[in-house]
Amino acid sequence: GFPVLRLVRVKVGPIGLGDQRQGSIRNLGKQEVGHLLASVGL
Repeated sequence: GFPVLRLVRVKVGPIGLGDQRQGSIRNLGKQEVGHLLASVGL
């Protein structure tokens, strides 16, 4: 295969990153936590 030169994540599981800037952090909302737990079967 070809080497990856650049990778930009726009989504992590059911959580979309939207306009969030690279390197920034934020708290997940209750609904986001619920979706994330459901996606791993918890």
